[in-house]
Amino acid sequence: MKEAKYVGIAEYISRPARMRLVVLCIGAIEKQQEANQEPKQGGRPLAATTILARELGVSARSIRRWLNAGVQSCDINATLILKVSIGHDEEGTIKILRQDLEKHRQELDNFLGVRPWT
Repeated sequence: MKEAKYVGIAEYISRPARMRLVVLCIGAIEKQQEANQEPKQGGRPLAATTILARELGVSARSIRRWLNAGVQSCDINATLILKVSIGHDEEGTIKILRQDLEKHRQELDNFLGVRPWT
């Protein structure tokens, strides 16, 4: 899926929000796996991180590093995460983005010493 072009919004998505989007995708994949679970002879289903890695065109190690080591995905991968997360859970993705934007707004208001317009 690496054909996605850079989308400007990605640079404004914080590291915690990017991680939440990855977790959202993994949860959606696991839910889908549970719903489609069929008795199998031998073998086991692919890990959700592996499936997500394939959808994003990155390694499963990259996914684990984003989640466990606090490594931030680059903006190109953040764009892909955004597109994939919308496909898995549009409502959840929008909620995460709105919360992230609100956090940025509050931090800017605090930095500037401005009270929020309420």
